[in-house]
Amino acid sequence: MNDRRNTILVIDDNKMNIGILINTLKLDGFKTVTARSGAMGIRRAEFSEPDLILLDVMMPGIDGFETCRRLRADDRTKDIPVIFMTALTDVKDKLRGFEVGAVDYVTKPFEEAEVLARVKMHLALRNTQKQLREEIVERERAEKKRREYQHRLQQARKAESLGRMAGAVAHHFNNLLYIVSGNLELVRDDLPPQSELTEFLHDAEKALGKAIKLSRLMLTYVGQGGRKMSVCDLAAEVSGIAPLAEGEMPDNVGLQLELASGLPSVRIALDDVRVIVMNLVENAWESMESGVGTVRAVTGKTSCGRSYLERAAWVENCAPGEYVFIEVADDGCGMDAETIDRMFDPFFTTKFTGRGLGLASVAGIVRSGRGAIAVSSEPGEGTRVRVLFPVADESE
Repeated sequence: MNDRRNTILVIDDNKMNIGILINTLKLDGFKTVTARSGAMGIRRAEFSEPDLILLDVMMPGIDGFETCRRLRADDRTKDIPVIFMTALTDVKDKLRGFEVGAVDYVTKPFEEAEVLARVKMHLALRNTQKQLREEIVERERAEKKRREYQHRLQQARKAESLGRMAGAVAHHFNNLLYIVSGNLELVRDDLPPQSELTEFLHDAEKALGKAIKLSRLMLTYVGQGGRKMSVCDLAAEVSGIAPLAEGEMPDNVGLQLELASGLPSVRIALDDVRVIVMNLVENAWESMESGVGTVRAVTGKTSCGRSYLERAAWVENCAPGEYVFIEVADDGCGMDAETIDRMFDPFFTTKFTGRGLGLASVAGIVRSGRGAIAVSSEPGEGTRVRVLFPVADESE
């Protein structure tokens, strides 16, 4: 008996032939579908998706050769093996059958044992081909995953190396800036009240402040900000920061809050929440070329599987599980894939002004918090940036 109930489509205009074949095939465990013409056979093949077709050559209407040609031309039926049944014995007829796509011939009057042997042989060949194709697809998929993993590993090593170097430079730079700051204070203390140098000293102190801020941002980006972490409610923190963010926005851009209640706590420095919200909101309203629109700030909880985290724009050391998120969405100009890939890089900016460190600092905060960033955007379709942090273990 047949291990699997393969379906055989029999196309023949002769009722007696169909009856013999149905009986023979069913006794051996096959399911059968029949058609009395080529046109009907094509429709049955599309509908029943048989594993093999037994096709008579000489039929009224479209003959077996044309039927086979049409089956091969259709993506839905082109891979189904076709065995011709014919009384024609001329070599040219047989060659013509192979040319239009048949895999074998059975000569009429046929022997039932021969029909079964040829059917089983070609089904076995088809099953082997299917398995090989599946193995090839699986190997290609595995190879693609391996290359992606290798690429992520190389990028992570590169980022780690650059991070260590940038952190060391920023620390040394910071120390030098504090020396400059101390000396400027000494100079100010020694200056007469009405000295002409006071204005120059003020400019130097202002530039120093910017340099210190820049250094801190670099340390934040590499996860060495030395910030005090605490367990907090993200929704409550966003609610408190929203008026500050709204105060920086143009008059024609509104801020809409959708803050979920009862969210689990996350572990994060409170100043970092402000950095995230202010930078994401600023990035959102600056994307509105018309200067008119709405920015939505949303908080919520979600369960993240491995596949979702692997698709995230920025993810490092993340484990599947429960996450709390801050999401900022806009109806601005949107971004292409290349811009999304680079938007969290230090000093990358699409603006004419600014140093492009705002979103880089967000990435640093997410890195140190073992979080992830998912970005959804298309040119002309707006942008949605979701920053996720794992639910805090409050027993720690």
